[in-house]
Amino acid sequence: MKFSLAVIGLYKPDNVYKKLRRSDYQPQEDVIVPKYTNVVRFKVKANQQAAFESLFQESDKWDGMLLHVLAKTGDSTYVAYGLWESEEKMQTAMPEMISLLDRSRHLLDELSSELGVTDPVSGSVVFEA
Repeated sequence: MKFSLAVIGLYKPDNVYKKLRRSDYQPQEDVIVPKYTNVVRFKVKANQQAAFESLFQESDKWDGMLLHVLAKTGDSTYVAYGLWESEEKMQTAMPEMISLLDRSRHLLDELSSELGVTDPVSGSVVFEA
């Protein structure tokens, strides 16, 4: 259950803060906002890590993207994580994401013959803390 700002003890009527008693606030219903996520695994060629990281650092945050993370998971392995407002927002940004991949493709080693240079997955968020 979520509470209004009154739960922290502050209330702002007419731009004046006043202390509230616990009985002064009413619990509000939780609002569930569906989110979508994508995760992509990469293996970067030797001595190309800095160039690869720079491409991600310089990329814009796309419309509907709530969070964009690039994590180094080993000497040459990385995972990129995106959290989106919705699947539709992610799909709309797909051409821009592919463009980023195309600009970094020359820096990547093949993960396997089946996967190529990326291992992407995406899906609905079912839990968030």
